[in-house]
Amino acid sequence: MAVEHPQTRIFMLTDGQVDDRDRVIKKSKTGKDNVRIHTFGIGNGCDADMVKQMANKGRGSCSLVGDADDNLNGLVVTALARAIEPSLADCKLVFGDKTENIGELFRNQLVTRTKIISRQKFEELKLTFTCSKDPITLQPINMSFESSHFDRVEEGFGLFTLAAREQMSKESSQALELSLKYQVLCD
Repeated sequence: MAVEHPQTRIFMLTDGQVDDRDRVIKKSKTGKDNVRIHTFGIGNGCDADMVKQMANKGRGSCSLVGDADDNLNGLVVTALARAIEPSLADCKLVFGDKTENIGELFRNQLVTRTKIISRQKFEELKLTFTCSKDPITLQPINMSFESSHFDRVEEGFGLFTLAAREQMSKESSQALELSLKYQVLCD
């Protein structure tokens, strides 16, 4: 007979201003599957990176609340909903030779990634989503996608503009080139 361990949920509100941030982040990794840490970074000056890392290591969710943000109630409700639902742990997205650790994914959580690639790269497309354990089947998840799984989008369509804007926010060295090519304003 399997013994069910009670779930422990920790909700942390912080501005992230601590003496030893690395120690705090390290402490967030409890090593126990039944403990989750959900964080709320409070204020525009909060250490957002630390708050996100604590939630990631603690297998919880992260919410950032700015000084003028009046959506704290909504963020708390979302965090409470995530706290009582099973989640997908240790999720990864593999695109080509690059692996992105997504961490914990929760029910109804939308994850989007955009990338501008050449037609040749599109034809060779291999994309893989993995997860260490499905909470229902307790088996790993491994889903692979190829170019045939995606609809082709013609150049000039708004999706290219969105992808260019996303790429510009990540890689400022290409911002001017992408701005001119896809007619998107940049700094």
